[in-house]
Amino acid sequence: MNLEASKIRKNLIILGITLSLIPFIYLLFNDEIISDSWYRIANVCGFLGAVFILWQFILGVRGFSKWFTSDYDWVIKIHTFLGINGALFVLLHPILEAIYFKEDIRFIFQPNFSDTFNSFLTLGKFAFILFLFVWLSSSLLRKSMQYRLWLYVHYLSYPMAFFVLIHPLKIGSIIQASAWVFNYWILICLAFVVILVIKILDLLCLTYMRYTLAEIKNYPGDIFTLRFRPQAKNPVYIKPGQYFYIKGGIFSEAHPFSVLEFNDKTGDITFGIKKLGKYSSHLSSAPVEETYYIDGPFGEFTFEGQNSDPKVILAGGIGITPFYELVARFGNKNTYLFYANRNTASALYRDKFKKLLDKNHFDFVNEAPSDEENVFCELISTGKIKQLLKNEKLSNLKFFICGSPIFTKTMISCLIELGVNKKSIFIEEFEY
Repeated sequence: MNLEASKIRKNLIILGITLSLIPFIYLLFNDEIISDSWYRIANVCGFLGAVFILWQFILGVRGFSKWFTSDYDWVIKIHTFLGINGALFVLLHPILEAIYFKEDIRFIFQPNFSDTFNSFLTLGKFAFILFLFVWLSSSLLRKSMQYRLWLYVHYLSYPMAFFVLIHPLKIGSIIQASAWVFNYWILICLAFVVILVIKILDLLCLTYMRYTLAEIKNYPGDIFTLRFRPQAKNPVYIKPGQYFYIKGGIFSEAHPFSVLEFNDKTGDITFGIKKLGKYSSHLSSAPVEETYYIDGPFGEFTFEGQNSDPKVILAGGIGITPFYELVARFGNKNTYLFYANRNTASALYRDKFKKLLDKNHFDFVNEAPSDEENVFCELISTGKIKQLLKNEKLSNLKFFICGSPIFTKTMISCLIELGVNKKSIFIEEFEY
């Protein structure tokens, strides 16, 4: 999928979200169903919050979203946007309802199964409690939580969505008073069921491709490469800069890794990985010839550089992985690489990059350099970038950055200081 097609599909997703909200926004100004404005606002807030939650759920299922766009980073951003804005409506709904019925805050959390009305009302309370767990873990506590704990808490969004959809069927004033609203809500419930089925297929690896681990190579600095061989006859089409999710089995976690190298003829995929946690450390000692499940490709990083245009690559450590195929396929005399590592020995594929780029390859190391040309014992800085690119007009260049968050932030600051337009700066963001 090219950038233009992806852009069109992204716009279709935005349009779909917007259209799904319009019926409930219309109800906000319609006093024929509920005459009391306060109570009508409380009900509509509930519906809007529910639609936001449903779209979050839909976009969070890779087995669905990948058919619309390979730019999963964009999908995650929209997912986050919906969570932030939908949270306002979700929080307002029970608070406004409690105020309308003249109940205190305890009413929101107290279960009551004494009759049908209170039973369905309690389902809404359960949904709200689960929402608080998910929302807090994904916003306020995300940076302090381990990935596994965050993932397990996030699974609460599935029963939460179920309770949200069932909750108003017997008690919703608007649903009970309007046949078209009721039918629209049933349609939303059916959409949830379809997406839930796709999610189950994801969990069972039925939307994944089977690959065999063919080779492991270890490099200095806790870096290693994994080469996977496809079990299917038709290899997947990959573009430079893309990544895949890898699972060791049905009950294993799926983690994203950038493609370092791929073979169009055999379909072999090589990933460059640094040991940073339990999962990556486990992969470094995985048995060869084992079957792995791989989902992708995802991402559109470096798409703007897949041409003969002048480009500058700024890579920190293992952040080099998205760039090898870009340089091998689209590199030329106007392609420059600024490669930061602890030392030259820990620079993955350094010899290959030097062979491809020759004097346009620059190493930046922490430890004392050798007598080699273009090896600098210093950090990549504004002055150094300006010095090494003195023969190029910066406004004609595209800059691609990948590395740690600190490295990325520093490189962006350097480029902005040099007067580089933000539209000419492209970064790879890793999120869970």
